[in-house]
Amino acid sequence: MAEVYLNGNSSSPSYDYRYSHQPWNVVTQTVCLVVSTGFVAMRLYSKINITKAPGWEDWTCCLAWLGLLGFVGISLEADRHGIGVHQWEVDPHDLSDFAKLINASQALYGPLIFLTKLSIFLLYLRVFAPSPKCNQWWFIQILMGLNFFFYLADTIVKIFECTPRARIWDKTVPGRCIDAAIPVLVTSIVNVVSDIMMLLMPIRCVWRLQITLRKKVGITAIFAAGLFGCLASVMRLRWSVTNRNTTDNTYDAFPELLWTTAEITSGIVASSLPALPSFYRHTSQKTKTLVRSISTASLTTFKRRLPSTGNGSGARQSVSHLSWHPSSDPSRSELVRSGSDWEMGEIGPFHGTFFMTTTGTAEGDEDKGFHSNIDGLRVEEEGCKQQPPRDGILKTVQVEIESGPALKEYE
Repeated sequence: MAEVYLNGNSSSPSYDYRYSHQPWNVVTQTVCLVVSTGFVAMRLYSKINITKAPGWEDWTCCLAWLGLLGFVGISLEADRHGIGVHQWEVDPHDLSDFAKLINASQALYGPLIFLTKLSIFLLYLRVFAPSPKCNQWWFIQILMGLNFFFYLADTIVKIFECTPRARIWDKTVPGRCIDAAIPVLVTSIVNVVSDIMMLLMPIRCVWRLQITLRKKVGITAIFAAGLFGCLASVMRLRWSVTNRNTTDNTYDAFPELLWTTAEITSGIVASSLPALPSFYRHTSQKTKTLVRSISTASLTTFKRRLPSTGNGSGARQSVSHLSWHPSSDPSRSELVRSGSDWEMGEIGPFHGTFFMTTTGTAEGDEDKGFHSNIDGLRVEEEGCKQQPPRDGILKTVQVEIESGPALKEYE
């Protein structure tokens, strides 16, 4: 590393990492962490509270998410030790810590990506191969076994790439190391192939089902979200090939680290997407129920605030009226005129006539009867029987009008 440092730039190094590409690392890790957390939470809520049928694919997805937390932590810690900065501009003490972090991320990658793919494989077993010993069942089992042994071997190689291990981050220690770029390149190639197979497998099964074209397209769109995972694997392979013989490790490892995080995140999201339809139906129904309950509460409040007068216990005047009388008293005329605006609109008071309205009332507790109707509607929405409204007696409404000159004038 000292040789790379001297040949990289003859000018004196500055150990200021503020003007590097590191902000992109923070943005990428934050977005991936937030997105993966949201989808895992949605998945667990759907499986535990809605369908009430969590399976092994859900718990392996949770383990993959926990591994992603560790990977994100390593990536953010690498910011403090020169990732995204040219190697000749990194503090020699940071170079040692950087090598430790990169080796830790490579050792963690194998178990992490396997758990992510295992969650998808277990989902495929439950959905597309419910009966054991069929061809689809055997095919998925073989893929699971191959991935397990490959990533196990890859993890062992990453851990013991140097003997002794201290030589990984301190080249002054006597020992020997393998070419670390070779296992990284092989892993990237295997990831691309396996991701493409995992993408095509459910699409092939869905289009063989006896369902409508619309449902086929919808289900295919859900599983096709794994296409971004394939893209991330291809980009990771591209950078692995480009940086195979690099001497600027701190700078060239930066894009590969970002695409690795995106690849793991896309796998977690793709395995959680099948739980999205049930979650959407549940939340939309909850939202509609909440809106209706708020509307019902507002209607109840409005009903209670209507002007009313009481005639004994439980009696309420359903409509408020004012009597119209011809009067020469200016103050009384003003009173009649102010009351007319609420009930009669723009119609002025009658002159020369006598007009009286008598309204009936419903006996019994009308407020309680109203509430029973509201509760009945709510229960009916939940599939129960509607509660009958309370019985009441409506008295006859009697209107007496004495005709006169003013009435003829309006006719």
